[in-house]
Amino acid sequence: MSSVHERLFAEDPALAEAYKEAGAKREIALTLRALRQGAGLTQKQLAERAGLTQSTISKMESASGSMPTTDAMAKYADACEARLWFAFPPKDKHPSVSVDGRDVPSASVGA
Repeated sequence: MSSVHERLFAEDPALAEAYKEAGAKREIALTLRALRQGAGLTQKQLAERAGLTQSTISKMESASGSMPTTDAMAKYADACEARLWFAFPPKDKHPSVSVDGRDVPSASVGA
């Protein structure tokens, strides 16, 4: 991180927290989108399978806005024939996830 970021974050802890939160949301959004695309589904198809609206799916896949609930993420995963799974690896390691010999989308969230 640049010294400008460090100075701004030191001066404004709320800004630092907002930046961190946006990073987490961005990682989740990208992981969800990769999961849907890997399942060969459109947002509309996934919404119908998950019992959610297409608008909700779009918001979940967007880096802006609120964090999706675990219930919504579980429905999303189930509609993609996947399961919701959380892991907490050390910060200096990005998780590599393989199921039945194939890589699956995963997110690395945090500082």
